[in-house]
Amino acid sequence: MTGLTQEDFKNTHFDFPELSRIVGEPNLGSLMTLRNQIKANAQTVESTLGGGLHGHLGLVLTPSVYNTMPDTAPYNRPALPILQISPTDTQFILAQARHQFSEDMREYREVNAVERSIIQQIVAAVEPLYIRALRDRSSNKIKKSIPTILKHLFDNYGDVTPKELQELAARVKNMTFDPVDPIDGVFIEIDDLENIAEMAENPYSEQQKIDMGFIILQNTRKFNSGLKAWDKKESDDKTWENFQAHFRKQQKELRRTGELSVSEALNKDDFVNLLSEGIREGVEHALSAREQPVVEASNEKEMEWMARFEQMNATITQLKNEKENLQNNTMMQQMPFMHPMMQQYQQPLPFQNSTNMYNNANNGNYGTGILTGGRKKRNPGKNFPFYNRYCWTCGGCDHWGRKCTIKKAGHQDGASFKNKNGGSVENCFTQN
Repeated sequence: MTGLTQEDFKNTHFDFPELSRIVGEPNLGSLMTLRNQIKANAQTVESTLGGGLHGHLGLVLTPSVYNTMPDTAPYNRPALPILQISPTDTQFILAQARHQFSEDMREYREVNAVERSIIQQIVAAVEPLYIRALRDRSSNKIKKSIPTILKHLFDNYGDVTPKELQELAARVKNMTFDPVDPIDGVFIEIDDLENIAEMAENPYSEQQKIDMGFIILQNTRKFNSGLKAWDKKESDDKTWENFQAHFRKQQKELRRTGELSVSEALNKDDFVNLLSEGIREGVEHALSAREQPVVEASNEKEMEWMARFEQMNATITQLKNEKENLQNNTMMQQMPFMHPMMQQYQQPLPFQNSTNMYNNANNGNYGTGILTGGRKKRNPGKNFPFYNRYCWTCGGCDHWGRKCTIKKAGHQDGASFKNKNGGSVENCFTQN
């Protein structure tokens, strides 16, 4: 910015040149979005004020809230500068005074320009009815500060009762976080809750935020080593900012070592498909070790595996009856060669029969179908591979339909061996 020329911060700096428009009466959700976008915009213009790390965020937050942020100094808004010179000043002193006055004026104009740009954005985003009370009666101009404008909006249209705040906090604490997802999702949820608590005039301390994040990550059972390392840190190092950096690094390490495997991200349908294709046999075989005399685990890794088997066993127990019945009933309905008289006997197939079918197919010995008396096998041909995944386009193959790279028209990601939805029968069970 030079002379009296004012830079267009809205279009040259702001992350959100246009704030999300609020149609009708604002509510807590829409106001939180508005506030977060404003905070992002204020930080895009660099400044040495307030510690120099957060741009002009001090224009958006109240001093009491801004001063709680780490590595900040009070954001002191500059007053209109005055050039003070004396007839006795030397040319050198005059040059210094004019230079300082020019810099002070630049900073003063910049602060006012950023503030006016943000206020204009608010006026454009919120319908006039809901900000009319903020306008000066004589000039019809909004002369209030940004924190005052936000407080007016939240007090009148985004109020949060203590009970609502407590319920929101419980929802965040009990959130289910998949360790393969970006861990910043946890931090954003906690920061959003903090913003709501701040609006309710019941702000959270850094320790409360850290405790909440600790509980969420502890429930995943994947960050145990990182949690132990965090506990050993010095008290001065246990800041919210350091907490985020610490666990971003640990998640990266877990990915690199393979401890956050893709298999943990399987959805329910994928998991049921695996179980119904005979892989459950291997899981149940591993789980059968629990019935042997218990030997105390010699290390944490063994204890972790025991806990994992317990969890998998609970899931299998829950799904077993439902999925076996659905699988076999669907199979019977789809068999065009079944005699009509046999369709009345739609009893669930014993799990062991599907296991034997899996083993026989792998061995090249195709077992006798208990419903038809005929022999069932995968597609005819010698040495064809046995697949345990189904794709609507490819049939039996080594990938799920949702990961297919050559999807045909009409492709259905949810198709499976049990319910092909008109998909390919390649490498699937067929009748001789």
